[in-house]
Amino acid sequence: SSLIFYSLTLDNILNIIVLLILAGVTITTLTGENGILKKATEAKAQTIAEQEKEQVELAYSSIITNKLGDNVEPEELQEELNKTVGNGKTIVTGVSILKVTFTDTNNVYTISSNQGAEEYKKPEVTSVYAFLCDTNGDGTGETLVLSSTETIEGYTIIRNYGDNEAYQTNEENAEESWGNFYYYPIWRNETSLITNVIIYDNIVPTTTERWFSGCSILEKIENTSYLNTSNVTTMTNMFEDCSKLTSLDVSDFDTSSVTNMVSLFSGCSKLTSLDMSNFDTSNVTVMNAMFRNCSSLIKLDLSSFNISKVTGVSTMFYGCTQLKTILVNSQWTTDSILSYMSSLMFFGCTSITGEMGTTYNESHTDATYAHIDEGETNPGYLTLAK
Repeated sequence: SSLIFYSLTLDNILNIIVLLILAGVTITTLTGENGILKKATEAKAQTIAEQEKEQVELAYSSIITNKLGDNVEPEELQEELNKTVGNGKTIVTGVSILKVTFTDTNNVYTISSNQGAEEYKKPEVTSVYAFLCDTNGDGTGETLVLSSTETIEGYTIIRNYGDNEAYQTNEENAEESWGNFYYYPIWRNETSLITNVIIYDNIVPTTTERWFSGCSILEKIENTSYLNTSNVTTMTNMFEDCSKLTSLDVSDFDTSSVTNMVSLFSGCSKLTSLDMSNFDTSNVTVMNAMFRNCSSLIKLDLSSFNISKVTGVSTMFYGCTQLKTILVNSQWTTDSILSYMSSLMFFGCTSITGEMGTTYNESHTDATYAHIDEGETNPGYLTLAK
C-alpha cells in the first residue's frame, strides 16, 4: 500500500526499492502505471503540497492575529514567510487574493480572508466565438456577443465571426510598427457599429489586445465577470478610444499574467473613475499611454500597482487634464523605468496635486516627479494611499 511510504523520505524509499529488487520484485511492479515508486512519489508530492499550504495559512493567520484585522498586504505575508520558510523560498503577489509561489517546487497557492489557502490552477483556455447581434429589433447589428461556444441562444444573429483566438494568429490581420506585430480581433471592421457588448458565458482567452479599440459609440459592456483574464498576457489597446463609456467594471480582472498594458484605457475620455483595486501588475513591463487622454478622470487609485518590472511609462497620464490625485503604495518605485521611456508622462495634467501640495510644472512632465510628494525638499505628483 502507498500509505506505508507516506511518511518516508525519498532516500529511504529508494533504499527499500533496492532491497525489493534484490528480493526479486520486478521493475514493472516498481515503476509501472500503478507501481510502488510512482505511488510513493505521488504521496511525497501530496505531503509537500499539504505542508506548503499549511505554512501559507499559518503565516496569514499570524498576521491577522497581530493586526487584529483581515487586510493582509503582500509585503506583510512575504515578510512572515521569510521568517518561517526562509528568505527567497517564496514569492508573494496579488492584492485582495494573494498568490504565493514556492520557488523550489513551483507550486502556487492563493489565500484570502474568505477562502483560506487553495492550490492555484489556471483554467483551461477557451476559444472565443464572436457574434454581431440585433438586440433592439431594428434589423441592424449593434451588439457584440462573445461566447466560448459556437452557438448562442436568445439573440438575433446578424453575423457569426467564428473563433477569435485562431484569427489573431493570422499575420494578414496584423499591423507592424517598430518591428512588432499588433493584432486586431475578428470584429475589427464593425467597431464603429457596436453600442453594446455582452459576455455570454465564461470565456478564458490568452489575449484581449485591441478587443474594443475604436468602439467609439460603445456605451456598455455586460457580464465582465464572465471574462476570465488569468491567462491573458497582453491587454494592449483593449479599451482604446471607447470615448462614450462612462463606467467600466474591471474589478474581477485577474492581471497576474499580463506583461503589457500599453494604451489600455487610452482615449476613454468620459470615464470618471476605475476600480483597479484587484489589479496585480507584478509582471507588467510597459504601461505607456495607459490612461492617455482620459480627460474626465479626477482621481486614480493605483495603490495595488507593483511597478518593479515596469520600464516604460511614456505618456501614461498624457492629457488627463482634470486628474487631481494619484494614490500609490509605499512600495512605488521608478528605479526600473528607463528615462527615454518616461517622456511626457504627465504632459497636460494641469490639475495634478501631490500629497504635500506640489502642483503641475510644465518643466517636469516625465518620471522625475512620479513619486510620493515630499514638498519642497523632494517635490512629486503622487499621494500615499492611507
